[in-house]
Amino acid sequence: MTSNQRKWESIARQAAENVGVNPDVFVDQIGAESNWDEKVVNKASGASGLGQLIPRFYPNVHVLDGVANLNAAAETMRRNLLHYSGDYAKALAAYNAGMTAIDH
Repeated sequence: MTSNQRKWESIARQAAENVGVNPDVFVDQIGAESNWDEKVVNKASGASGLGQLIPRFYPNVHVLDGVANLNAAAETMRRNLLHYSGDYAKALAAYNAGMTAIDH
């Protein structure tokens, strides 16, 4: 584990804890989304940063600001978990595909 990854993992854990999301699951999610690269941009979708946020859905978040990105990603997971009554599988699926896709 690099020092950069340790730094972001610590911040991700805190962001998850702040909103009541399981920090272990959230850390695994973020690692899978971005491999801990805060500047990564998916050329196909435009998903950006640690949590691979799509900028048009987060107009008030500077998605390449790692801390802002992680806080927004954690809040999105909190909302998804509330919507799916704590079901992490559905919440994670909705994180990537959107609630509309999962609900239909």
